[in-house]
Amino acid sequence: MDSLTVRKKRREESRDRIIFLVTIGISAILLVAAYGKWFYPAEWLKPLDRVIGIFEFLFVGFLLYARRLYKAWALAAFIFASWGGYAYFWYQLSLPCHCMGELLRIPTGLSLGLDGLFWGIALSFIYGLGGGRRGVYWGCACGVLGLGLGFLFASGVYTHFVIPQQG
Repeated sequence: MDSLTVRKKRREESRDRIIFLVTIGISAILLVAAYGKWFYPAEWLKPLDRVIGIFEFLFVGFLLYARRLYKAWALAAFIFASWGGYAYFWYQLSLPCHCMGELLRIPTGLSLGLDGLFWGIALSFIYGLGGGRRGVYWGCACGVLGLGLGFLFASGVYTHFVIPQQG
């Protein structure tokens, strides 16, 4: 093998190792959130927390399985942005988002920041795995859509679950 081929192979191995380690880190945080939602749901959000907890668990499996595919990270970018929209709604009201159930009461701003970080990581993986600039542009567009949908979903949760609980 010539030196160019060896360097390219090493670069790909390094990229794959970084993607694996970052995916493990993201997955660990998502598993804590899923565990918190399943075993320590917010009292007024029990059914929703349980469903979202199952979804997060399945999403972790999907990410670990498809981590080398840029299209998987495009879907992840949309999901992270929608979770960011959900957290942003609660952040606007200065209320907890219960993004990790009642297990960990992290500030809503931290949850919003993690969602933004994960969205940015997903965009960089889209680019690095072959999606190119066009893939990043689509990831940004889907991110804006996801942000809006997450915000609207949170407003529905507020209207149907929180306001009735207050009397």
